[in-house]
Amino acid sequence: MNKVLGLVAAALVLVPVGFVAFVAATTPSGTEPEPRAESSAFDYCPALEDELKQLVVSTYQNNEKQVRSSVVEVRTITRRAKSDGVAIDHPSSQWLLELDRSSELFLYLLNNGHAEFTDEEFAEYLDRIIFWFEHGLAVCSNREV
Repeated sequence: MNKVLGLVAAALVLVPVGFVAFVAATTPSGTEPEPRAESSAFDYCPALEDELKQLVVSTYQNNEKQVRSSVVEVRTITRRAKSDGVAIDHPSSQWLLELDRSSELFLYLLNNGHAEFTDEEFAEYLDRIIFWFEHGLAVCSNREV
């Protein structure tokens, strides 16, 4: 488990500044908002933002219990959004769908270790998970109110 948290912490530290530019370039601004359904993926941002920030802190502190708790909460929030009727498979909600998938995969890796994966496969999965956690945090942090 320490290997997982160590790799996650290292990846979080080594995130290029270009990621911020990517998010800024791909986040629509100044466009007409989509017609609002009862719920929007962005309605879940305050809770997701808190948990994703907590996840980063817990990872740096090597606090496995809190990391697990934050990932479970992220998954719970994404599942709640789906059950509330958010069109999670809509392109504008892709980030939320990927947060759901990433939290599920991360919990699988936490629960089962990475014995069934090569180190290269394991690193690729972690890179993908970390990307979507960071992207979700960036989307929620940069949302227009």
